[in-house]
Amino acid sequence: MLDKIWRFLKQLIQRVFRTFSQDCNPPWPPLGKGGKQEETNLSSPLSKGGQRGVPPTLTDAEYEAKLMELLEGVNEGWGKGDVAEFLLAKRIKDGDLAAWLRRFGDRLLEGAQGSTASTDAVVSLQELARRLELLGRVAIGELGECAGNVGREILVEFPLASVEGDEVGDREAEAWCAGGILQCQNGDFEGGIACFDKALEFKPNKHEAWYNRGVALGKLGRVEDAIASFDKALEFQPDLHEAWYNRGVALGKLGRVEDAIASFDKALEFQPDLHEAWYNRGIALGKLGRWEEQIASYDKALEIKPEDDEAWNNQGVALGNLGRVEDAIASYDKALKFKPYNDVAWYNRGVELGKLGRLKEAIASYDKALEIKPDVHEGWYNRGLALGNLGIVEEAIISYDKALEIKPDVHEAWMSRSTAVKNAPRHNQAVYEILQGKFPKSPPVTRTILTHNLKQRGYEGQVLTLKAGLEYCQQNTHPEGYGLLHQALGNAHYNEGKLNSSNSNECWAKADVSYKEALTTLTKDRFLKLHLELLQDLIKKLLASKKTEPANKLQRDATDLLQRLLKEQNYSQLTQKQLTDKLVRFEQLTVNIFMQSGQFAEALATAETDKNVCLSWLLNALPTPPYQTEETVTHSQIQQLLNPTTAAIYWHLSDAALTTFIIKSDGLLSPENCFIDFPDKFEEWVKEWNQQYTDYQSQEKTSQQNHPWRAGMASKFARLKEILKIDVIEQQLEGISDLILIPHRDLHRFPIHALFSRGFVVCYLPSAAVGINLQHRFSGISRLSPSSDPPKSPLRRGTLNESVPPSEDTLNTLVPPFLRGVRGDQSLENPAEISDLPPSLDPPRIPLKKLCLTHIFLNKGAPAPPGATSGRWLPWSRIDNQEPTQL
Repeated sequence: MLDKIWRFLKQLIQRVFRTFSQDCNPPWPPLGKGGKQEETNLSSPLSKGGQRGVPPTLTDAEYEAKLMELLEGVNEGWGKGDVAEFLLAKRIKDGDLAAWLRRFGDRLLEGAQGSTASTDAVVSLQELARRLELLGRVAIGELGECAGNVGREILVEFPLASVEGDEVGDREAEAWCAGGILQCQNGDFEGGIACFDKALEFKPNKHEAWYNRGVALGKLGRVEDAIASFDKALEFQPDLHEAWYNRGVALGKLGRVEDAIASFDKALEFQPDLHEAWYNRGIALGKLGRWEEQIASYDKALEIKPEDDEAWNNQGVALGNLGRVEDAIASYDKALKFKPYNDVAWYNRGVELGKLGRLKEAIASYDKALEIKPDVHEGWYNRGLALGNLGIVEEAIISYDKALEIKPDVHEAWMSRSTAVKNAPRHNQAVYEILQGKFPKSPPVTRTILTHNLKQRGYEGQVLTLKAGLEYCQQNTHPEGYGLLHQALGNAHYNEGKLNSSNSNECWAKADVSYKEALTTLTKDRFLKLHLELLQDLIKKLLASKKTEPANKLQRDATDLLQRLLKEQNYSQLTQKQLTDKLVRFEQLTVNIFMQSGQFAEALATAETDKNVCLSWLLNALPTPPYQTEETVTHSQIQQLLNPTTAAIYWHLSDAALTTFIIKSDGLLSPENCFIDFPDKFEEWVKEWNQQYTDYQSQEKTSQQNHPWRAGMASKFARLKEILKIDVIEQQLEGISDLILIPHRDLHRFPIHALFSRGFVVCYLPSAAVGINLQHRFSGISRLSPSSDPPKSPLRRGTLNESVPPSEDTLNTLVPPFLRGVRGDQSLENPAEISDLPPSLDPPRIPLKKLCLTHIFLNKGAPAPPGATSGRWLPWSRIDNQEPTQL
């Protein structure tokens, strides 16, 4: 049909040319001698008069041939570049062809009046008009304008409605849709949308036009308009899985994750093996924290396309979020099997290895990532963390410097560098040169060394590093980083004051200034968690400098705020669990405030309340710690557990202090038997224990025997004995043969009884109230005053609450037999006795980079970002990742 129309159109044009050429045919260039035309160089043709460099004037027949070629080309999908290339190759001036076409159009309309033209002539003219309009859209300058005008003039004379409307409308819509796709392929999305709109004028229910219009709108970032277009496409073609899929992509981009998942599900209903829909559905589920479903979605994607390294990578992220670290590493290994140069998978693999304490392997993984992509600051940052945890501080500093060379406004890198600098002995330029040689494509370090000259180490280097960081993290642009850097500066001054007693007042005054500056940005409204942590640091500093009243006020303000948020169930910034954790931390500081005020009995009673509240909260699965309802256990009540040969050693651990109470059956509490220390040494000891134990557990059995954790057991506990001041405690235990040990927090994990040099008979209690309650139940006789009832035990489950009839064995038992059974003189020289101690209840806290920086999601159709966190969406395209094409 179209061939017949085009042949008729050629004949019509030739008839017009025969008439038209009689009036308009220009003369040929002059001939040379002998009547022959002069030979010319094609690159420099002769014009009339023999002038070089000017194209010859064409005849009507030549213009006809060139026009026909152009119209054929644009009908087949030529773009602007194709038309321009054609004119250049044929040496045709845009203006000359436009002038000729204008005259031709006038003559054509004069010779073919609508009232007398046959049906075939009308259809042919309409086809000519359509092609001229196509030429008008892709040609530039005068030619484009003239072609469009002539095409429209023909359609005015011969409107499309005068013939088979539906067929012509389909043909026009198809042509406009093809033109729109062509425009989009050339990057002209606005032009493509205009073409799709034109197609929809001819055929409003053309779902392909609505669909591709949506894709083009998405490319321009007009996401809501794109969704509306996809909805129109689905109105006319409900099973169009491509539209459901890209609609899901658009909804995800708007943060409407649930709706995005529903769209992906519809796409999969019509096309169950649509790999990309399963993949992006997984990303969406991950944004909602539905890790198990996310993994199942990736499993489906990998069934269809098992070599998809990006899906393996993202599955590893999901497994890591579930704590399935070994499985996560296996997923990253799969990703690397299919794409060994996937730097993101190497990076994420390093993160998971770090969680297992396999720090050397983690560093090797980061190194592989940085060999492939050396300008990823997260890789350098996490590499520095791992090196620092291994004690390789100078190379850790250089890794942080590399990260800051790439992105200087990362406050975490400045803070971690300051910590490493504090512990490093001296600057070593050779280490910088060695690392640069290992990673020659990485940016050399200039910012920290040359610009700021940060070669100092120790306290001075720590302060200078943090001040340099503040130059890049300003208050108005980086409020969080600004506050955290000032908080870190306050901590540096505070810790220096603890170490340097001769200069403590000056250091703590500087810390006070830094903490208060941090409070200007780390407010409770914007950064509640950070605000509370800052208050904890400030209270510790106030207590250290003996400013009890301000510390007490801040502590009350913080606990009141947390109680109010819990009562209102305001979990906009922190979850209920996070709020209750913070509440416990602040309540524990009350013990330190009483101790500093010399109120030792009140401090002990508060410590006991704190322990019982936490036991009730944890063991009975209460929503919040019952501070308001918990009964108080006094010093005199605790003494009921004791006799002249039995004493209790009671520890309480808070963020500000490690407090020890030595309680005997008679006598008052005093500074001699109640003492307080900074908790730093104990926390550092526990951190080292955790790291070594985690590494020990990861080794083969054959390698465990000589592992440092096992081989150095005696020296480790000798250090713990020194930290807990066991020798000082023993000096006050004259005449004591039995000990009740009541540890707190991490102290419960360790065999404290083995630290005592004398042969005490030792038993353990989680709190004094538990012992009093058990004493009452097992003896059947209350040792408290007749008017007193024993305090309620926080252990409200199991056999401990069952009545035990009195017997000869139980009447004289201070505590149940199952809490007895160790002696204080057990030797630590043979660590086999305790080699099976359980791992830490709190796993080693390796501060691996988070916030969307810990793991990186890979996304279809886009380069992998170095620090994304939770995944991006597919680019605006069809499912095969090509530019929009006609369905």
